[in-house]
Amino acid sequence: MHYIKQCLEPGRILNYIDRISYKRKRISNDLNPKQAGMIELQLTDQCNLNCFHCHFREKGDQFFEEEWIDLVLNEISPKAISLAGGGEPTLYPDFNKTICRLKNGDSNPQIGLITNGVFIPEGEWPGLLSWLRVSLYSVTNHLYAGRDPAFQQKVISNIETYMNMDQLNMLGVSLLYYHGNAVDCIRLSYILYKLLKTSKRQIDRFNIQFKRAFVLSDPEHLNESVYHENRNFIPGEQELLKAIQYKEQLCLKDPGFDLFLSQCANFEQMEDFARNGRERAIAQLNPDRLPPQNFANCFVVLENRLITPDGYVYSCPSIAENRKPQFALGHILDQNSEYTKNILKYYNCNSAWCNIRFCRHSQHNQLVQQYLDTGRACTYGREILEDNFF
Repeated sequence: MHYIKQCLEPGRILNYIDRISYKRKRISNDLNPKQAGMIELQLTDQCNLNCFHCHFREKGDQFFEEEWIDLVLNEISPKAISLAGGGEPTLYPDFNKTICRLKNGDSNPQIGLITNGVFIPEGEWPGLLSWLRVSLYSVTNHLYAGRDPAFQQKVISNIETYMNMDQLNMLGVSLLYYHGNAVDCIRLSYILYKLLKTSKRQIDRFNIQFKRAFVLSDPEHLNESVYHENRNFIPGEQELLKAIQYKEQLCLKDPGFDLFLSQCANFEQMEDFARNGRERAIAQLNPDRLPPQNFANCFVVLENRLITPDGYVYSCPSIAENRKPQFALGHILDQNSEYTKNILKYYNCNSAWCNIRFCRHSQHNQLVQQYLDTGRACTYGREILEDNFF
């Protein structure tokens, strides 16, 4: 299985089914409620770009306290750590030492990194990662992510450097598409394809992820302004069709590009969005649409954490992106009792985010519920069974 299929497979949460089953039986008196299998750790809010679409834009320059790293390793003890933003993780002081420290924790976690690719720190850290994903953007209004347009070529050059790193396991590139750049995302994917052909990296160690941008919304305060902003932000139907047609033209000219996209990219996500996902996205933030019934339970909260640079620990990215401490499970320094109370709250889905309209983990929860109801799970290969991210 190519990693692009593996990394988008929600069934990886079933690797934690024994722990989830145990915890749900002890939900009100778990001896260590801080412990979780997977965390997203945001090391800093500082960034060297200024992306207009960023949900954490202008949050400040705060860094995760160095002494809190031990609390992550000893009290949360994760099996997988995704380093993401917040800001740009590679700007964290002594980045190489921090990666080594995390990897050598008692739980020996798998580590992944999401970076904007502007800066490559020195050190042996790439060989300690399970995967690395670079976010590559389009030049919009003569700016690259709010900076000099020359930054785009710098990032592409750094992606080529990563392609030629033997010690780096899996390299991916994320292409964010929105109104005005869908066609350009195809152009960028073709550039990456040509770079890969001349690099040392094998096709099974590289992937492209097409991702739709979206407007951050607070489900407790939906309004017409956010609704129209979202409608204007996503690509129009004709723009998406032009992107698909451009892709088909390139594939006719170069059949290898067609094989490349089908093998190590999720281009079908853009095709599905053009067919019927666009209307779903528009409806999501319609303030006149009644919210759906909340889930009965959130199983993800039992094994997932997101930790922001100020030390607050959240149950999921949907809630964390609002950066409101009153919605956190607690602070990294808080006692177990604080976590037990709030984990129970989110396990019982007592928040406006906990429904299929806003939750980004709805598929994970549905898979766990299906397993608990039937005792049956999908059959997965070794790649999924050994992957602790979800």
